[in-house]
Amino acid sequence: MDTLSAGVTDDTVSNLLTIREMLTKQLAKVEDVRLQSQETKQEELIEYEGPTAHEIKQARTSVLSGLASIEEILSWVRFLAVKNSKGDELECVRTLPDLSAPIQN
Repeated sequence: MDTLSAGVTDDTVSNLLTIREMLTKQLAKVEDVRLQSQETKQEELIEYEGPTAHEIKQARTSVLSGLASIEEILSWVRFLAVKNSKGDELECVRTLPDLSAPIQN
């Protein structure tokens, strides 16, 4: 398997972290809408024009799926990133998820 050069790795990590930040903000917005819709009283439901519970759940699931995908891609970037002659990782990948780490329950 080919390794990723330092420049490609740095650009990739930067872009993916930006996307992850955007998705995290979107998840917070979806959670706010979910909480607001749960607080809507029965009498107010007749006038409620917001998203349905199903739409909120769908949006939340989509954002969580996107975040999980970003984490997986970041772990592959760390795995494929070029290492220096001593075998040390690039600074930009040290905090990324580790593909070779055992899964903790």
